[in-house]
Amino acid sequence: MSVILTIKCQDGSNLTLKFDYLLMLKIATVSIKTNFSKSETSGSSGDLLLPETILSCLYTDDDGSSTPNPANKFELQQVGIYNIKDYLTNIGHPYMWAQWLSGLEFLPDSNLSMAQSNVSSGHMQETIGRIRQRVLSRLALQKQLAALEAGCVPMESVCTCLFPNKTFCRLSSWKRLTLEDYEVIQSNKCYLESGLVKDSDYLFLLEAERGSAKLKASVVISPNYPSTAPLFSVEVTWKTTRTNVTDENIAAMESELNLHYKELLTEASPCQLLANQVQRLLVCFDVYIDTDSDPDPDEGPSEFSRERVYCRHVRGPNRIKPYKYNVHMGIFLHR
Repeated sequence: MSVILTIKCQDGSNLTLKFDYLLMLKIATVSIKTNFSKSETSGSSGDLLLPETILSCLYTDDDGSSTPNPANKFELQQVGIYNIKDYLTNIGHPYMWAQWLSGLEFLPDSNLSMAQSNVSSGHMQETIGRIRQRVLSRLALQKQLAALEAGCVPMESVCTCLFPNKTFCRLSSWKRLTLEDYEVIQSNKCYLESGLVKDSDYLFLLEAERGSAKLKASVVISPNYPSTAPLFSVEVTWKTTRTNVTDENIAAMESELNLHYKELLTEASPCQLLANQVQRLLVCFDVYIDTDSDPDPDEGPSEFSRERVYCRHVRGPNRIKPYKYNVHMGIFLHR
């Protein structure tokens, strides 16, 4: 038995969901076809709108790669199937929300799969809303990634007031990372050990520069963007290599992006979060350079002229820099 559901979005895009009930496994699967009114592709974002991944993790950790029916594990092993993931292209994805919309609900260690109308009606409105929002956020994310890959930070007019009028460093590179690439970068170690990086995440490497000072930032984007904010880890190479372990000001810079990101959310443009975080990173990099201690006279004149006036360059025993930008006063302050 199959049911086809078409979901239309305000921008003209639509998704066609084909639900199938697998009698032997007593689960529902969904196959997806997409039709987007407009999209911008880039080398680093080509898989964002793929039918196989666009609805992954619509709910937390629900990537549709395993069966939700606990009894299936034994049944599949009996016929020599140890990983249902290899067959998803043919049968569709058994997302948990697909079970709910089909009226199915599984309890741990139970194969109870009697369809119930109250299960379907209880999840229908929220799930359809999440699907529509996912399409809009993925289109917005793809547009931002295409601009970043071209070396430009795309700023919406409603967000420009959040930042100074000018930045002095520049975005020099944006590219995709594999999980193996991400794991070998030293500044990412604490995030890996904390379990904040998952197999389903999208990983990128940002590079920026200002003269001889170079910045690299590993960026983790969740499938649930922007509800889950992108995660940044930063490394600065200037005279020496500095990370969140060796320099508390690098850790403070990361906090501006990873902890205080809600300051960058606007009601009119919530899906612009990634671009706003990248712009804040560039601004913080400028502050990091500008507020560095006075140069050694033996080294000659400073490479960087101080382009802004700061009330205090550092504060406290940790000598933390003033990363917080006060949009009303137009100055940088300490938190």
